[in-house]
Amino acid sequence: MSNPLLGIMTEPEPDPKNLTLVQKIIEKTSQKRIYWQKSTTGFAASIGAPLPMHLEFSSQGQTWRTFRVQTKEGPILKVDNTILGSMLLHMGGASDPLVALTSQLYRMVSHLGEGQIERAIDAIERL
Repeated sequence: MSNPLLGIMTEPEPDPKNLTLVQKIIEKTSQKRIYWQKSTTGFAASIGAPLPMHLEFSSQGQTWRTFRVQTKEGPILKVDNTILGSMLLHMGGASDPLVALTSQLYRMVSHLGEGQIERAIDAIERL
């Protein structure tokens, strides 16, 4: 899809199933049913054995760079938050709903580390 006024290409509409997947991840994260672990490259979480998820920081650590959902068979979702892509979308007046949802998830996950003691208590209570 292009913006004829600016002469640039914009992203096509995302697959509704991808939006649903990220919405479900947000929902389960807010319910504290998905636990995220901070690492040197970002955050990681696992849903059962077959579906590990990984959320990465950018190199500056101020925002996310890539979000991946992968099963043992391989990746099922990858969302990139590149500077160039963000600028093109912003200049074109369009916003990618998948990037917006993933940004919402990132904000939620990046604040989870503030309550680590509560998460430890919850984990022990589940034993």
